[in-house]
Amino acid sequence: DGKPTPENTVEMGRVALQYVHDLNPTLPLVVYGKSLGGNVAMRSVFEMKGKVSPRLLIVDSSFISYRAAAKAVMKKSFWTWAFQPFAHTLFSDQWAVGDKMSSLQEVPLVVIHSRQDEVIPFRMGQEIYDKATSTKDFWIKESGRHSQTFNDSEGQKLKARLLKALP
Repeated sequence: DGKPTPENTVEMGRVALQYVHDLNPTLPLVVYGKSLGGNVAMRSVFEMKGKVSPRLLIVDSSFISYRAAAKAVMKKSFWTWAFQPFAHTLFSDQWAVGDKMSSLQEVPLVVIHSRQDEVIPFRMGQEIYDKATSTKDFWIKESGRHSQTFNDSEGQKLKARLLKALP
């Protein structure tokens, strides 16, 4: 029920992490977030720090700033291009993971991003990787559009790699 907001999506992320952890606290927890869900996953893991400790965080085709992502999307359309300077006032980063990435040093991270992503620019995936201070790996996909990580032969190889990386 209700209208999704950055705040309540992070709240649902926290609830989901706690729920899955409570089902069997001895099993390793892996968190996977894609696109907008990647930001929610990172912020939820940050919010649950000290309560629930995932063994692996996978962030696919995502970003750390709502404002930066909105501006990048606005640049792509003739109809919204003129509004991109207002992304700073139209969108808030209050619930974005932002600089909190450096506080997740105990959670191993895999960042996946395609160089061909037409929605969330590749540089935003690079920014996640650069700001992370944990054990981390960056899996760069040369082909595939936004959210098509596992759709082609290169993606099938990434899927196999991902399955091998699971704790």
